[in-house]
Amino acid sequence: AAGLFESIVHRYADFCRSRGSAPVLVFLPQRMDMDLIQKGEHYYATMAQKLSKDLTVVDAGPAMRDAPDNAGFYVHDRYGGHYSVTGNAFIADLLRPVCEHLLTKADADRKGNTQ
Repeated sequence: AAGLFESIVHRYADFCRSRGSAPVLVFLPQRMDMDLIQKGEHYYATMAQKLSKDLTVVDAGPAMRDAPDNAGFYVHDRYGGHYSVTGNAFIADLLRPVCEHLLTKADADRKGNTQ
């Protein structure tokens, strides 16, 4: 399954680049994933690191784990598959610098500069 996922991600990255876009992959762990990450069982970390050699990868897991009030990041459902308002705000703050960098780079590229 990991090989298929990696192939899909590489194909996505190639597709983005062929259209002049910068590919970004964001790992958004569910509550059950966070339970494992907090126990030191970050099962997809190796894959995220490997994929980061080909495209920008943002793994929200470590930042969420280290946040002081991470219990409020999910709505109260059985699986924790949906983020709460607090969780969504945290993810937005995590992605902001990545997006700002990509927008700055795209603007520089349009102007013929490199950063």
